[in-house]
Amino acid sequence: MTIATDKMTILEQEVVRLGMEEKGEAAIAGAKSRLVLVSDARTVFFSNLALHMDEKPSWQIPTAATDGKNILYNPEWISSLPPAEVQGVLAHEVMHCVLEHFARLGNRDMRKANIAMDLAINPMLIEAGFSLPSSVCLPDREPFDKLNLPAEASFEEYYSLLPDEDGNDGGEDGGEDGDEGRLVEGDDPGGCGGVRPAADESGRQADQATQRKLAEDWKRRATQAHQVAKMRGDLPAGIDRLIEGIERPQVPWTEVLTQFVNTTAKNDYDWRKPNRRFASQGMYFPSLQSQELGDLVLAVDTSGSIGTAELRQFAGELQGILDAFDVRLTILYHDTEVSHVQQWETSDGPLKLEARGGGGTSHHCVFDWIERNATEVTAMISLTDLYTSLPDEAPTYPVVWVCTSNEVAPWGQTLPITVKGD
Repeated sequence: MTIATDKMTILEQEVVRLGMEEKGEAAIAGAKSRLVLVSDARTVFFSNLALHMDEKPSWQIPTAATDGKNILYNPEWISSLPPAEVQGVLAHEVMHCVLEHFARLGNRDMRKANIAMDLAINPMLIEAGFSLPSSVCLPDREPFDKLNLPAEASFEEYYSLLPDEDGNDGGEDGGEDGDEGRLVEGDDPGGCGGVRPAADESGRQADQATQRKLAEDWKRRATQAHQVAKMRGDLPAGIDRLIEGIERPQVPWTEVLTQFVNTTAKNDYDWRKPNRRFASQGMYFPSLQSQELGDLVLAVDTSGSIGTAELRQFAGELQGILDAFDVRLTILYHDTEVSHVQQWETSDGPLKLEARGGGGTSHHCVFDWIERNATEVTAMISLTDLYTSLPDEAPTYPVVWVCTSNEVAPWGQTLPITVKGD
């Protein structure tokens, strides 16, 4: 009987554990769905980055953590949070990756380093409108307000200013008897999730070369997500300054536009067809419709600086991006007036653009034409040298300027294109 009871207890515990893992998975999936479904700049930025990470349940951690590849979470803890805080935790772990904290830990004390990292991240997330657990670490909140910590400092700077566990603050005046040592309790004092060193495929701590490669991947991802998000509007100032300050290589315009196109297509959900993965759990999430991108407008500047070489290269690279989708492309050739309109769909075969010489350039005519003739525009892409006249205010739809010069448009997203030699 004792053996049977023990086996029954083990079985019951396993059933409870599996049920909690399903709840945790649903909580994470719901948070990601809400990020993907909203298309403002903030959520576009974080949803683009979150899609690069896998979520894995882990009963070995109290809250959540990331190693630069995965978001690990305790199923019982994550399912206990309100939905808005689950979304905040996802954004928190994304920011750890954007700041490459998994590669910057070094030999520092893990617990103290995670507090310092949270102090660097959380003010930006609060400014961005995310909800975080009430135990969140902030420089101006107890108990850290007693340390007179600076605002907008790096994790390394916060780390140097925090007292050690034995009460030594790293300076000349360490706390007596350790009374200033352990400011907050618990393995995750902020309750928002922490950081682990980057791991290799076997789960061991990654070598320096692997860590550098992963860090460079996150620089590229953050840059792409930043540029895609700016097509949707303004990012919160703190995040905008952070990403602008990241030293990064030039991102090809095709990569940014591909990311934008993918994001736009994946935002097309059908609430009439529930996602079967979660329907069995009583969770109602939308399913993806077909990969339909919708109506795009391509404005081609016909001034003398846009010639056959530019058009041939641009058409080939643009078609490579659009081939995966059902898309209707309206092409407007213009100088100061729209002189020719061409329609192209994915099924029409190779995209061909016509060289049409012209004089001066103005984009007012393009936006006037769209207002008169296009009902629902997914986005506008313009091939131009940007020596042009533009409206003072941006339209409601995203605008991407693929630019052959060093000019930068006052609004929309400017992506430089380098014309290859024949």
